[in-house]
Amino acid sequence: MGRNAGRALGHHPANVGKALVANKKPARTMSPIIRDFVDVMDATNLSGRALSKKTGVHWVTLSNWKHGVHSPSLVDFEVVASALGYKLELTPMETTND
Repeated sequence: MGRNAGRALGHHPANVGKALVANKKPARTMSPIIRDFVDVMDATNLSGRALSKKTGVHWVTLSNWKHGVHSPSLVDFEVVASALGYKLELTPMETTND
């Protein structure tokens, strides 16, 4: 096998140690807010490139968020959310008196 032959099979050096299964979607991030954010991005039916043009955030960056490779910076999160008609805000947590 040639030096790059394994890359076609998902054996790129960046994937070492990751369980890869053919034709299976990569696991999404475990952060609930980012999962919700990705669901909103998916619901727009915009391609990654179209969303990238709309927001100025590179399509590879958007893909990395979707696949849990990276999490968005707060600034990028706000930019994309705003372009999709959402705003980020803090809400107080409910407290219980024990």
